[in-house]
Amino acid sequence: KVRDIGIQVMVEPPTADDPASLPQDRVNDIEQILSTIVRTSIDKTAAEELTDQAIQDKIVVSVQPFGSKEEAQPQETAVIPMWMYIVGGALLLIIIILVILLIRKKRNEEEVEEEEITIGEPIVLDDINEEIETEATVRKKQLEQMAKEKPEDFAKLLRSWISED
Repeated sequence: KVRDIGIQVMVEPPTADDPASLPQDRVNDIEQILSTIVRTSIDKTAAEELTDQAIQDKIVVSVQPFGSKEEAQPQETAVIPMWMYIVGGALLLIIIILVILLIRKKRNEEEVEEEEITIGEPIVLDDINEEIETEATVRKKQLEQMAKEKPEDFAKLLRSWISED
């Protein structure tokens, strides 16, 4: 609970060298605002004992110039020099040229590969063994192929033939 409070305010006049340039009405308005702040901030039980004179004693408004004011200097904006734009443009141009050359090279390589593939004609070789295939030779070839690819199945087939005989 706030039981007592005091507020001191310093106000700089519009013209720094002349304290009288701030009208008294403004000073009175500031004092009125501060008295309201003091009256509402203090606890209600302690505020009943306060008179307007007691509140005015807790408020001080003085008009005086503050220290020297510094003029706000405009800040320089960062400017990119013209040579940076020229260098950037040249680098961009070089990159574009390299990309174009890379694409052309890939296309040429693909065309060469396609030409190499299509140039060769299929070679047809006659069968060295010019045997007339009979049913027996076809079965023999099938059995040989089965022996190479599936030796377990081939062994079972042979066992079944042997057991039949």
